[in-house]
Amino acid sequence: DHVQLANGLLALAGAYHDNRQYIEAVSRYKAALKIAVQSQDQTSQALITRSLGLTYLWLNDYSEADTWLSHAKDVFEKLRLSNSIQYSDCLIGLAVVASARNGAYSEAEKLAQRAVSIDEHLGQAGIQNLIDDLRILADIHRFQRRFSDADQVLRRTQQLLQKVSINREFSESKILINSALLNKAEGKELKSQESVKRAIDLIAKRSVKDQIDFVSWLKYHGA
Repeated sequence: DHVQLANGLLALAGAYHDNRQYIEAVSRYKAALKIAVQSQDQTSQALITRSLGLTYLWLNDYSEADTWLSHAKDVFEKLRLSNSIQYSDCLIGLAVVASARNGAYSEAEKLAQRAVSIDEHLGQAGIQNLIDDLRILADIHRFQRRFSDADQVLRRTQQLLQKVSINREFSESKILINSALLNKAEGKELKSQESVKRAIDLIAKRSVKDQIDFVSWLKYHGA
């Protein structure tokens, strides 16, 4: 059965992704996508191409990420699913691409703000995505040397963090690293070091897997 095979491939791809085996994940996502195309299942195509684009981001392959995320975005729009978390994932991913690949910070800011707007309207269901959107928006402001704007955005993430019950330390550690990078850009080395230490102390309370994931995230962000 094609549906069962596709679901199995997606589950396997997700497992590879969680274990940071991104090349293997890409291979399974593409195999699942082939089935979705053959069955003319556009919703599955949009979801799979979104996952492909986000996986290519972890591989720092911005060209491929741009291709797949743009395609997913177009399909979500065609299906009138542009108010979904998955659609906002495409927008924030494309914001990262625009910022990292081209230094197109104005375009990146607009994409990130659109993602923020969508996740704001999703309420509690979008809270974790919203925090991640805002962290990326703060980074974009940092690259633009709009330090005051970046600081305000990060302060908002700290407020939203109070509404998070799952993986709160992990999220807070990421925010602290964003703050550290901002402080460093402003020449506030001592505050930067303090934020890094607090982030490490927080993540040290988590599982070994979370600690490994955090290190992987730091490398991905060049921190």
